[in-house]
Amino acid sequence: MKVLRKIEKLQVTSYTQEQRWKLEEELATLEADEESYWKQRSRADWLKGGDKNTNYFHNKATARRRRNSIRKLNDAAGRWYVGTDQLFDCFAHYFGMLFSAGEKPLRSPALDSIRRVVTAEDNESLVRAVDREEEVVALKQMGRRKAPGPDGISVAFFRAYWDTVGDDVCMAVKNIIKKA
Repeated sequence: MKVLRKIEKLQVTSYTQEQRWKLEEELATLEADEESYWKQRSRADWLKGGDKNTNYFHNKATARRRRNSIRKLNDAAGRWYVGTDQLFDCFAHYFGMLFSAGEKPLRSPALDSIRRVVTAEDNESLVRAVDREEEVVALKQMGRRKAPGPDGISVAFFRAYWDTVGDDVCMAVKNIIKKA
């Protein structure tokens, strides 16, 4: 755990990211082993009868999934969007408008007094096209069981089958950016 914390503080490189990924997998394995140990030490009744609270936990998980999902959206014009395709279009349009270059903002003396932090080189890096290497690094930085999509597929799946689904994911990201 200490090694993982040290690696998190280091500058992100492909080596440190790979080390972090391996340590996270090792930690998950150790946690699963510990859980198995305590299950084995529990009463024989639990092993025979199973968990009597299955219905309770199932209901909690279902409620959480419902609470964490977006079924419909209302845009600024008052239109409702329902369904995966409409929601995708709504998100793409909103964030496309949010991050597109519209009218130039008015210059303000107050803003001129603020020191610029983003250099021309940084700006160039921010607006250039995303490449596959960056997508792989981003995927490896995500928690394995975090942020499943509306289809419920976790990051662990994409990591395990990246050779198979990687091209499709990269194409989807490029299409989203292109539409924006």
